[in-house]
Amino acid sequence: MSAFILIWNQIAGSWATWLLQSGLQSLLVLAIVSALWLVLRRRTSAHFGYALFLLPLIPLALPSFWSIEIPLESSSGLGQRLALVLNETGAAARTSEAQNNAQLQASNHGGGNPETGLSPTADPASNGMNPVVSADEIAAASLAGSNPAAEQVIKPAPAPSLAAWTFLAWLLMTATLLVSFTRIQIRTRRQIQTATPLSDRDQQRVSELIQQLAPQRQIQVLECDGLAGPAAWGVRRPVVLFPPNMIGKLDDDQLAWVLGHELAHHTRYDLVVSSAQRLIQMAWFFNPLLWWQSRQLNHLRECACDESAQARTQVQGKSCAQALIEVVAQSPLRQTPAFALHNLHYDKKTMKLRILRLMNAKRPARAGLAPLAFPLLLAVGSLCTTSFWMQEPIVRDAETESTTKKPTGPLAGLGESPAPTAPSAVGLAQSWLIDQQMADGHWPVGPGFEGPAGEFTNVGVTGLVLISLQNADVSIPASKREKAVQQALKFLKGPLESATTYRKDGRQFQDLASHAVATHAWLLAHRDAANKDWRSTAEKAIQTLIKARNPYGAWGFEFEPNGDANTFNTALAVRALVTAKQLGFDIPRDAFDGAKNFLSEMTDKTTGRVGYSHGNPLDVRLVAKKESHPVIFTELCTAMTLLARDAMGEDVTESSEMTMAVGLVSSKRPIWNPSSASVDYYYWYFGSESMKLVGGVFEKKWRRNLSDALIRHQLGGEGLLGSFPAVDAWSDSKATVHATVMATLALQAVQPSNQVR
Repeated sequence: MSAFILIWNQIAGSWATWLLQSGLQSLLVLAIVSALWLVLRRRTSAHFGYALFLLPLIPLALPSFWSIEIPLESSSGLGQRLALVLNETGAAARTSEAQNNAQLQASNHGGGNPETGLSPTADPASNGMNPVVSADEIAAASLAGSNPAAEQVIKPAPAPSLAAWTFLAWLLMTATLLVSFTRIQIRTRRQIQTATPLSDRDQQRVSELIQQLAPQRQIQVLECDGLAGPAAWGVRRPVVLFPPNMIGKLDDDQLAWVLGHELAHHTRYDLVVSSAQRLIQMAWFFNPLLWWQSRQLNHLRECACDESAQARTQVQGKSCAQALIEVVAQSPLRQTPAFALHNLHYDKKTMKLRILRLMNAKRPARAGLAPLAFPLLLAVGSLCTTSFWMQEPIVRDAETESTTKKPTGPLAGLGESPAPTAPSAVGLAQSWLIDQQMADGHWPVGPGFEGPAGEFTNVGVTGLVLISLQNADVSIPASKREKAVQQALKFLKGPLESATTYRKDGRQFQDLASHAVATHAWLLAHRDAANKDWRSTAEKAIQTLIKARNPYGAWGFEFEPNGDANTFNTALAVRALVTAKQLGFDIPRDAFDGAKNFLSEMTDKTTGRVGYSHGNPLDVRLVAKKESHPVIFTELCTAMTLLARDAMGEDVTESSEMTMAVGLVSSKRPIWNPSSASVDYYYWYFGSESMKLVGGVFEKKWRRNLSDALIRHQLGGEGLLGSFPAVDAWSDSKATVHATVMATLALQAVQPSNQVR
């Protein structure tokens, strides 16, 4: 129930915002329209006035209300689902955080894994880091979007706001008016079904006049009881209705003008426009200015039809006025709103004004809008059009401004050009990476350095660069990108088809991770099921990956299953197999079941933190990096697990630990400290992907921190323009290509889609 109230309050808030914005825009347009009409009404036609007074209705019918985000600002449904359960899991997260930190500190002195070269390290209380975010704060931030004032802890039992109760009352009143409108439509249709054909003499007179006034339209004229006067009805089958015996009492000029008036309603599509006007009036029933505007529209609509009939029949204004008076005098009944019809006279209060307009010989009668009216309508209408595109204000704050600071690294010496933004930084990095490609198509871990770095060999690094080039920056020439991709695919073909023969030197864990990434890159680069050669290589690579899985389990360190399993290789394998399944390859169901079970086992149910393996239940570092890059700056395994479980179709709201995992990742956003101890390109890449998955304020804050950390430290020296320094937790000092591709992937994960192709 609490989640429902939160959603309802959010909808009501959006409704109130729409009400305020649209109401103010409409008021502005109405003020301009009224001023123009006050000046021009004695010199222009009623057609122009009618079109003018329609303009203020446009802001009131803007589609922004009907596209309310319910209830989150998110790039996917995942962020919307998270807030519904975070409120319930907040207490558990806060209770266990202190215990978890103590456990991490106690584990800081544990040993590493001699076979993999990995070592667990502690996660003590944050020193200079972003504080751990509770689940209540996550829910508040999600629902608040970019509004800092709303980033507060959500109360356990929220109450409906005043806007929510007002919105409910508005819904009930609008529904009541809509029901009444529908009943009137049905009653009118039933009444018209009782209409009878004209007599032969009247039919002949009417047919001759219709041939003169509207020869190309099929319009039926009938007599109907219960009408106050002549009326128009129908859109697909237009009908003109007369009270019984009225046609015979009108002379030819009077009948021609009356019939021309009703035909004008059809030719001007007044029935459609007036129905839309009434629907808008129902939604804005509380707006007195709209009621006044509607009266002006109704009056000007009749005046416009008066002028149109006078212009088409060439009847003198005096005769037209006499015809109007004659119709009113012969009306057997008072005008009633019980029928949804356009009668010749709506009320007696406006009859005097209409008669005076018809008698005014100085005003020329027009059948439609004058050519000079269009520029004026376009000028006034531009105000309404502008309102379509000014719904989202541009907000600048201190955190946003920090991303535009001048670079403090080598890029500062490139001249007076402004500091690169994320897209231009990606373009520089991708251009540099393409230049590092070797003659056989592969990318080394670093220039002149072929050894492995972190979890990847040159096969893995080649796969990572291929994944990056799938979304090349707009500054990269298409021919240059395509050449690099094709050369890389030729290189990967051999390793993918004979993956298990890489080497036998006790470091196969890097081969398996590289194979998973290269398989994923191969699938993303082709996506051509009709290419038999590509499919053959893909099937071999996929089968190698499937066979490497432990029976009924997940992926470990080597191609040959030996019972070991770890989060890193499992997450990479899952992403590759999910892509293969989407492309139509046959993937055993139990492959994902085993991965789900393992990742669930590695997740701490009280904090949401995910460990590396059963032997190393905490996050990991290379042995050589465990002292220089403490684990307090990372939630790598947690971020990779979020992505893997979502890729396998899991709803993270079904488990409280996953909602807390979002808070853990969000609390450790990218930061570049002077000693570079916090730099972790792996974590920043997978963390960017997971925050993009969640969306909302999480993604915005992560993007700001990431841009500030990376762009200001992009290298600009000779031969290094666009690269990133290999100072992260997984790169050897010579592994610049390895470091650059991971940093580039992190930037690409958070950049707008219109910056890539």
